[in-house]
Amino acid sequence: MSKTLIGSALAAALAIGGAWHLLGNKPVIKAAEAATEKPVAAVPTRTLRVALEGKYPPFEFINAQKQLVGFNIDVANALCAEIKARCEFKRYGWDELIPALQKGEADAIIASMSITPERQQKVLFTYIYTRVPGAYIAPKTERIIWPVITAERIRDKTIGVPSDTTFDDYVKHELEPAGVKVKRYPSAEDVFAALKLGEVQLVFGDSAVLTDFIRVPGNAEQFEVVGNKVQGSEWLGQGEAIAIAQNQPALRDELNGALQKLITSTTYDELQNRYFLFRVL
Repeated sequence: MSKTLIGSALAAALAIGGAWHLLGNKPVIKAAEAATEKPVAAVPTRTLRVALEGKYPPFEFINAQKQLVGFNIDVANALCAEIKARCEFKRYGWDELIPALQKGEADAIIASMSITPERQQKVLFTYIYTRVPGAYIAPKTERIIWPVITAERIRDKTIGVPSDTTFDDYVKHELEPAGVKVKRYPSAEDVFAALKLGEVQLVFGDSAVLTDFIRVPGNAEQFEVVGNKVQGSEWLGQGEAIAIAQNQPALRDELNGALQKLITSTTYDELQNRYFLFRVL
């Protein structure tokens, strides 16, 4: 080999060695890492204060680890990510939700609130994100076999319902005037407790919530869904949506845009499958 060739080879080796040293002895790996490096997610610059009840499984509830979880929580967090905000959750009694919004204590109610004419006079509503029919459950010992529940058929029984809800409106107008005895409770949890104690023989409410109750170990052996699902009634509202203060139309529009993206995405389908046995929209 000539001196010229040797010199060229040595120079090339030194050049490669120098580059190797400068890149930390891993030039190929470093280049690959640089090519696949993901951009850092933007830190939320604002907070969305979300009001809810937290006693409405599987939509929202406190789990065994004392964490607030559920479908509404996941929906809220997905929307917050889309609008680059941080969700801050605060629990209220059901009848305290709209007053909290009106007093400026919360920015949005994400609590499966049905749209009704009465509520539309107090708040703005976004697009509907669930539409769930009403249903009945009863102890199996009641042996209720009617395919359709009517006031005449259950006049000798007491029905439990969460107060100040569209389900309360339904029994108030469709069953109570015909002589059906009704007991009202502050939350769905309280209604279920009354059912277990025998204070009521029937419960009317959200079919997704009742189905979730039946699925709890031990409950399936004692209770069952009975009668018909109720939908299309004027008393049950137009569907469930997010409530916004009347002086915040820009926030309503922003959440509508985020909702539209979420509902048409695979994420929404995944959330439905995670929490429900049937589609809720």
